[in-house]
Amino acid sequence: MGLVVRLRAGKGYSITALGTGPVPTHPLKLIEANVACTPFDGGLRISGMFELGARDGAGRARPIRHVLRRARRYLPDWTPTGPAVRLAGMRPATPDSLPIIGAVPGHPGLFTATGPGTLGLTLAPATAALLASLVLDGRDAPELAPFAPDRFGRAGHRARTDHHRLGGGHPAPGWVGAVVRRARPDRPGRPG
Repeated sequence: MGLVVRLRAGKGYSITALGTGPVPTHPLKLIEANVACTPFDGGLRISGMFELGARDGAGRARPIRHVLRRARRYLPDWTPTGPAVRLAGMRPATPDSLPIIGAVPGHPGLFTATGPGTLGLTLAPATAALLASLVLDGRDAPELAPFAPDRFGRAGHRARTDHHRLGGGHPAPGWVGAVVRRARPDRPGRPG
């Protein structure tokens, strides 16, 4: 049996522009607006949104305008000038909104750190610090227990997700089940 890892993409949007008026001197998360602002190369990068169900990384103008409008409530004296860089990108998310971090069962030396949603760069230093002792010394950090890769179950078994606890038979549509299988000794190099 293989390990089932369920991920779904959530699309995020950002705009980076030079502007007039004061800008933050350090990164800010505007909680009520659900937007992040980061000083960037003489300008400002504003990012936000978490659009579940997106099929590709193509950007749309309306969400970018929405992100900009929400940030402008906090930055009333800042006005973007000149051309802006508008980006959209996919973020890996899990059904329980917790990242998947740890050793992959049945695969010695294989580790994963994925599914942080919108917090990838924010959680990267802490994730690396906790995972380093496991990778380098084989010491499990108790703090990683809630993020165990096998918490969704094994292939062929009912996955332990909130959806199942609520009575559903399968995860919500769109959740991709990545199955990691152990190589079979009788078929070298091929999953079993």
